[in-house]
Amino acid sequence: MENHQQELPQRTEALSGNFWKIHALGWLVYGITVTVAFAAMLPPDRSVWPLVRVKLIKIALGFLCSLALRPLYRRVWQRSNHAPVVALSALVGSSAVGLIWLTLYLTLNGKNPTDLPPGDIMDFIYIMFGWSCLYFLAKYWQKVQLERQRALIAEGLQQRAQLETLRYQLNPHFLFNALNSIRASIDEDPRRAKRLVTEFSDYLRYSLLTKDRPAIPLKEEIEAVQNYLAIEKIRFEDKLHVNVNVEQAAEDYPIPAFLVQPLVENSLKHGMSQSGLDLQLSARVSAGRLQLEVANTGHWATEIKNGIGLTNVRQRLAHLYGDRGQLNIREQNGWVRATIEIEPA
Repeated sequence: MENHQQELPQRTEALSGNFWKIHALGWLVYGITVTVAFAAMLPPDRSVWPLVRVKLIKIALGFLCSLALRPLYRRVWQRSNHAPVVALSALVGSSAVGLIWLTLYLTLNGKNPTDLPPGDIMDFIYIMFGWSCLYFLAKYWQKVQLERQRALIAEGLQQRAQLETLRYQLNPHFLFNALNSIRASIDEDPRRAKRLVTEFSDYLRYSLLTKDRPAIPLKEEIEAVQNYLAIEKIRFEDKLHVNVNVEQAAEDYPIPAFLVQPLVENSLKHGMSQSGLDLQLSARVSAGRLQLEVANTGHWATEIKNGIGLTNVRQRLAHLYGDRGQLNIREQNGWVRATIEIEPA
């Protein structure tokens, strides 16, 4: 898992390192192209070296001035990468830096703005605008690559979550208790035994058949959790009290499979006491944001915050949603509340 966590930062650093190579190569190619093109138009009796000197000054200044745009554009990109904001930033930035580039060029060559044709003056701005467009196109490409990598990592995490569910949650102890409860119910209450077999098979089916689905409606996850709790209720009898309150608007909200299950399993494992356990599962959608809460009576044990289930949930939220998905846990008035919030893209 550490390899997955380090892969995206390493890929981002690699893309950042490529900036300097591409930046230097771009200006070098531009400088050679422009110099050769102008040299070809010189009369045979004129030396090419004064032209080379002037172009070297122009390219060197352009190289340095365009670097000033990078931190500005990075801040713009971090705040908003919507096309209108990017386009306006490129227009304003390239115009301002283009004029600075022109001023430095004229100063070092001892020229006045009147010495240059209007088209040559605008050339400085056009070149900076072209540089700006290429910069933001590279940022968009980088964003697509990182999102693709994030999706691949999320898919791997989902598969791992399914394996962990089968390994840790459908462990031999749980299987033994479930089958033993069904066996005991056959003689005592055949109707209940039949219902338990149905719930157990539905839970197993859900565990096995969601592997090829990147997202499922929340109601399917809730049904699987309820089947799980119905079996556990046979084990704990009257000590376990469950209340499920899912608003209709939240039922079809897409989530990755096994996102809620680890929180419920964690509540049972660490919240059950001699006096029993009250467990509440609720979900609602507000302004497009899913708010899902698993709450149980008891106290928060700080040593379990890095447990397998909670760590897996946090990592999957981070890779699937970035900053738009969060897991928060708090203790309040004798209740431990684990809340998942997912914002729309």
